[in-house]
Amino acid sequence: MNEFNYYTEKNRLDGQIQELEALKKEIYILHEEIQQNNNNTKEMVSKIVEDEKKNLQEAINSFENDKKKTDEKIKNEKKLLMEKQQAFDILYKEKTIGFPWLAKAYSEYIEIIDTTKEEILKTKRRPAIKAAELVREIKAEKKNVS
Repeated sequence: MNEFNYYTEKNRLDGQIQELEALKKEIYILHEEIQQNNNNTKEMVSKIVEDEKKNLQEAINSFENDKKKTDEKIKNEKKLLMEKQQAFDILYKEKTIGFPWLAKAYSEYIEIIDTTKEEILKTKRRPAIKAAELVREIKAEKKNVS
């Protein structure tokens, strides 16, 4: 190899070294950007997860509060219904003593209600045959009692 070829080859290799150094710097910069993007992505995902946890907890708390209110309302309605039923039963007993025809009318009224319940159970979209049979049996027992 002569001196000219040596310098030509040296210049070519030096150029390649400079290109490789430049590529190395670009790779390093890209690596840093990727790391930064990864960190940003992790932070964003963590923030989203925390926000969703917070929203879910708020929804759960709201649901629990609504459930408590509904349970309390149901309890009060049941209590009121029981009180009304007791008052009606007392009134019924008092009036049937003096008015036997009223007892018969009330008995027929209860029978009509039970028959309606039975028919509703039989003819609803998804018929409840066993429940309808149970209502019929209870209706028959009520009839035998009175």
